[in-house]
Amino acid sequence: MSEDQPDVSSQLLVMKMVNSEHLTPVTVDYNGKDETVMVHPEHGPVINRSDGGTEFLRHYLGRTIQSPGRMSCPKLNKNWNDLTVTESEVLVCLAAKMNAKLRERFS
Repeated sequence: MSEDQPDVSSQLLVMKMVNSEHLTPVTVDYNGKDETVMVHPEHGPVINRSDGGTEFLRHYLGRTIQSPGRMSCPKLNKNWNDLTVTESEVLVCLAAKMNAKLRERFS
């Protein structure tokens, strides 16, 4: 990442303060290269799919499982706006890695 480029958490804080309704580019240093991840203000980082489409990367702490007694565990998933700055940063960095790896795979 270039010297004048703010870190990921700073970029995310600015994005939340501006309260934009549009996708915002966030630059991540991945393997010494700048990787840009588009982040939606309500749904989070956008990841590319191998079929050419895109989707939002979600935060899953666990899966909801159905127990034999028809009772299920509560969902541990968080919405983008409910994540801490650290959790948001981790998801954006993960999206950068996934997008870079997909691009390497198909180039």
